[in-house]
Amino acid sequence: MRTSLFAKTVVLGTATLLLASALGTTGCSSPANAPAKSVGSGKAKITAKPAKATDLETGREAFQKLYAMARSWAPDARPVRFESRPRREDKRDGTGSVWSGTFASSSRNQIRSYLWSGASAEDAPEAGITPGSTDVFNETNASTRPFDLTFLKVDSDKAFAVASKKGGAAVLKKNPEIPVKYVLFWDAPKGRLVWQVIFGQSEYDAKLVVWVNASTGDFAKIEH
Repeated sequence: MRTSLFAKTVVLGTATLLLASALGTTGCSSPANAPAKSVGSGKAKITAKPAKATDLETGREAFQKLYAMARSWAPDARPVRFESRPRREDKRDGTGSVWSGTFASSSRNQIRSYLWSGASAEDAPEAGITPGSTDVFNETNASTRPFDLTFLKVDSDKAFAVASKKGGAAVLKKNPEIPVKYVLFWDAPKGRLVWQVIFGQSEYDAKLVVWVNASTGDFAKIEH
């Protein structure tokens, strides 16, 4: 009788341990084929990035950036021509989002252009300053004659204000979307630095071109 009772006790204890072990294993692991938890609706939510604002600058502000870059290329670099490249998003107030400048170096006998862009549209030039390729500089060529920076005292916004009083405001009233271009160059026959304020994409299709003295701010002449 004692042996039978002891055997039953051992069997019962073993069964209890096996059951506890099985329950513990089930509680600590999950089925291999358990479905993964879904988060949200299952559709990726795309957050649109805020549009980059267009950076508009006056001619003199953009000029200083390009001039500094040109001087790093050639310490004796001097400006030859500077102009805006009108874009649809530009304001008509003497500022622009894209400007280009051409600079000449006598020591290198080379001429080089640089472009600054603050435009943000998809078709805009790359933001910042982009250097162009070099070309041969001929000091006897009047069309590429450099000018002295000290002559530049009047900014493009002031030139625009003068041009507006000389017919520009009337042109913009008829066509508010017409591009306005600004060109800075040395007027060799008159020995002066001038701004051309061009109401049109270029001087060839312009409705009006007003010349303003870039040193004094005085009106110079009108071209139709």
